[in-house]
Amino acid sequence: MNDIPVLTHATERDIDLLLVEEFAASPLFARAVLGTIGLDGLGFIRAAVLHSVRRLHSRREIDISVRVQTQAGDVLLLIENKLDTSEQPRQAESYRE
Repeated sequence: MNDIPVLTHATERDIDLLLVEEFAASPLFARAVLGTIGLDGLGFIRAAVLHSVRRLHSRREIDISVRVQTQAGDVLLLIENKLDTSEQPRQAESYRE
């Protein structure tokens, strides 16, 4: 008998919580994400992560918000997880505003 738990499917919240944990616990992970998006030369200092940030002027919720402090200044990463839902109209533009 196999005693190893098997994940049969992942939900958006599962992935959100995994990413939040990695950003909170691993500076190496945060650096790797910055490198993946071409911001690895900024001089990483630290990252602070929030899950499910609700915007005040709309009912939209940002799945993950990561404020990365770098030597070049702060970078705000907004991560929208779309595993089991479709993109809402003008969602990216709304977050940018």
